[in-house]
Amino acid sequence: MSDTITSMGKTFSPLKWAVIPLAAICALLIALPANADDRHTVSPGETLLGIAARYGIDVSAIAERNGINNVNLVVAGQTLLIPGAGGGQGGASAPPEGHRIGAGETLTSIAARYGLSIAVLTELNNLVNPNHIVAGQLLQLPGQGGSTPEPPATGQGAAGSHTVAAGDTLTSIAARYGVSVSALAAENNISNPNRIITGQQLSIPGGGTGGHSQASIEQWLIQAEQEFGLPAGLMRAVAMQESGWQQHVVSSAGAIGVMQLMPGTANWLVSDVLPGASDWRNNPRDNIRLGAALLNRNLVAYGGDLDYALAAYYQGDGNITRFGIFDETWHYIANVRALMERYR
Repeated sequence: MSDTITSMGKTFSPLKWAVIPLAAICALLIALPANADDRHTVSPGETLLGIAARYGIDVSAIAERNGINNVNLVVAGQTLLIPGAGGGQGGASAPPEGHRIGAGETLTSIAARYGLSIAVLTELNNLVNPNHIVAGQLLQLPGQGGSTPEPPATGQGAAGSHTVAAGDTLTSIAARYGVSVSALAAENNISNPNRIITGQQLSIPGGGTGGHSQASIEQWLIQAEQEFGLPAGLMRAVAMQESGWQQHVVSSAGAIGVMQLMPGTANWLVSDVLPGASDWRNNPRDNIRLGAALLNRNLVAYGGDLDYALAAYYQGDGNITRFGIFDETWHYIANVRALMERYR
């Protein structure tokens, strides 16, 4: 049997031409990059928290994929591999139908993405447990099919109290009022935080000052800038860099709250500077004021040099004295300065 074909005066080998395209396709598939990762170039002022929320994945996943040890620090111009993003950089604005929860997302990351508080999302979507959301679930966002409910500042009963409703958990109530579960349990002498009773009256730590919207947090940050004579935008920038304006955030090093205060530093500030801000672990306003006092102290100590004031906030005075400003601290400073420009 002949293995050649003559057509239009030209001779072809069918087997040869059948093999070559297959080899070419295989080579092409090997050469093409996998769709599992996307690439994101960090812009000035971006944080890893914001980038993770934008792509709907956990911060730790991006950090691990890119070998990042400090999740509080990314560098403008740095290219990050986004695991599982596959589809280009998504916009930061909400899709018309709401937000479809992606694998690995948390209510915290979704709230940060849209500049909302966890309490607003919890209330708007009637979530029983804000720590439990399901991939594929559609969340309604403020301004989509209704007005935005304001989380109650003083609870459902008397000021600073909450009457437990059917389906309530201590976790969902704590999220609603912007306090920690442990603080709520301690306030009400609850030994088992997994057991509360419908109709039970709970006292909210801090006189019901929790459940704060992002607008409230921003207003307190602005007030703190004015109270302590800080440059416009500084508090908002540092708070966004440190925590995404979230009071519940606790770092791996033990820093707490909106301003990510170390307990030793915060207790010293309460003792020597602001005794009225003793609820800094639970109350975002106290946390913010202590952070502002520390930045003010740093500015005075370094003769008004903002770079050194920020460096001291980030790496501590002792490290500056011994080692100077670390390279990663300069990146932190640049990021905070870029954020400041947004808020001025």
